[in-house]
Amino acid sequence: MDEKEGPLVDNSDCNLFSDISFSLFSGKHTTTYKYAFLKCLLDNLFLADSAFKISFADLNHTFASIYWNLIAVHHLPQMANNKTVRGSGVEVVVSDFIAKHPESDGVEFDSLADSFQQELVEAISKVFDKYVLGAFYQDTSGHLFGFSKKEKAVWLNSKSFGFLSTNKVLLDQVNYYEWLKAVEKALKASHSHYDNVSTVLEGITKRADLSFFKEELNELARKETCFYCGKHLVESAPLDHVIPWDFIKKDQLWNFVFACPTCNSSKGNKIPSNEYLKKLIERDDAAGIPHPDIMNIAYIAEINGIKRGWKPKKGDKNGK
Repeated sequence: MDEKEGPLVDNSDCNLFSDISFSLFSGKHTTTYKYAFLKCLLDNLFLADSAFKISFADLNHTFASIYWNLIAVHHLPQMANNKTVRGSGVEVVVSDFIAKHPESDGVEFDSLADSFQQELVEAISKVFDKYVLGAFYQDTSGHLFGFSKKEKAVWLNSKSFGFLSTNKVLLDQVNYYEWLKAVEKALKASHSHYDNVSTVLEGITKRADLSFFKEELNELARKETCFYCGKHLVESAPLDHVIPWDFIKKDQLWNFVFACPTCNSSKGNKIPSNEYLKKLIERDDAAGIPHPDIMNIAYIAEINGIKRGWKPKKGDKNGK
């Protein structure tokens, strides 16, 4: 489906679980595109503006990074029962890009030069526009989101945003499972084997190198003490996602703080107590770092089963 726009159909009486289940379990799948699109939607959910709009730019960047890493770095096929010589459209784009820029082969997306990233996003976005967006829209009967290629945005409403956000962790896991089966089917068809496919899929957009965020955050809010316990920090102090990455699935400056190794390890995948959430909001506002409604995201994460209320251990400088 290559329509230029699709309205958000009245979903007041719809079962959105049923719509998404149809797409994941019963919809037509010749590639892994629908799984990648749902991941893009979930990963960019908290970038939606007050009208619940998410830009194509954000979705396309995530979509491109997913497929570059899967194909160029991990060499995982994305099309089962492949009757063509070169594979799916996105595999052809990646193959052509590597032929043009052989030095990029095997390099993680976020480690590519900005010009390479931009070129890839532009090329892969054509696949996204033509084969991905409309297919998922059609499978979900227009109940989950609307879109306009002229406005270059998709939009939700309060019901679909609430559904996706409050069920984000569950939807992530169901999507990964179906995606995993599709990739394993493609591997079997090509008589290939690959260990730890599930691990690759779950961490496919996670950055290994956070130096860019460290430099930018240190410039805006200099690191001297641990955000949580107040201990003096050494040069190699780690960054911590205040709202755990396992829920957000996206690296964003507003969510990073410098933490001592003890607090970073102790906090793990938990949300800190409200005093630290308020401190984060104050830090972001003072440094001019744009941020979403952090308290609401923490509330939604808690609904998804993320433990909330962590504080530094007793005995730490500011531990209670």
